Amino acid sequence: MKCFIPLLLLLWTSVVFAEPTDSVFVEQLLRKYAHTNEKAGALVVSIGREFLGRPYVGGTIEVNTPEEKLVVNTREVDCTTFIDQVLALTLTVLHEEMDYASFCRWLTQLRYRGGVLDGYVSRLHYFADFVQDNSEWFECLPSADDDRYPLQMLTLSFMSTHPESYPALKGNPEAVSLIREVEQHYIDYPIRYIPKEEVPLFAQLQEGDVVALLTTVKGLDVSHLGIAVREKGELRLLHASSVAGKVIVEPRSLSAMLSTRKSCPGIRVIRLKTKLSQ
Repeated sequence: MKCFIPLLLLLWTSVVFAEPTDSVFVEQLLRKYAHTNEKAGALVVSIGREFLGRPYVGGTIEVNTPEEKLVVNTREVDCTTFIDQVLALTLTVLHEEMDYASFCRWLTQLRYRGGVLDGYVSRLHYFADFVQDNSEWFECLPSADDDRYPLQMLTLSFMSTHPESYPALKGNPEAVSLIREVEQHYIDYPIRYIPKEEVPLFAQLQEGDVVALLTTVKGLDVSHLGIAVREKGELRLLHASSVAGKVIVEPRSLSAMLSTRKSCPGIRVIRLKTKLSQ
């Protein structure tokens, strides 16, 4: 079982970087969904839709370098911060913890290794690392032992080989070395995935599933994240779109969206478990 960062630590050491409007928005949503009867997946979608129209802005989580803080920014999101904040809100509601501090604890739990904020390297930068570290809360589709699906041998190295792309790594060889240590755990790391050509298999997805688009870019595992929704009989993605410049429900079906992405061989999916640990 992971350990939450104590509330007093969050307050006394000023770990949270946010605007007052963020806490207002979070607590409004927590009150709105406090007595919901929605299942986990439906709740993910409902909370995700609360972000519709919010601007897409990359790099909002990097504003606090070199000192790492928990960034809460519900006003501007990228595909990753959209997902982790929606999931943190959902887990807060499901655990009947209706305050901003509890949301911050859940966001820390999801975003940092072992739920402990201990510098930039403790952040779960790669999706594969996020999934592995948060296996208490999520199940994978396909599962690792389901040999009906293709096996990809994943090797992570992009961050350590492109430090200039990350403010906290640029000119910081010590941090690069620590990131490389994390990446060493994911050399020829096996994952199962659903090929994008196997459209009938998408029928297994449920609303509220988190969909990760795999990438063939060397050293990376995924290029984009979104939430599965169904509209007009189609499976679509609710996501923070850099093309649209905001959070949208993709106007195309998921299969049509993937067909235009040459560097995407398929998808991984994670789903909130039916029974969650306390």
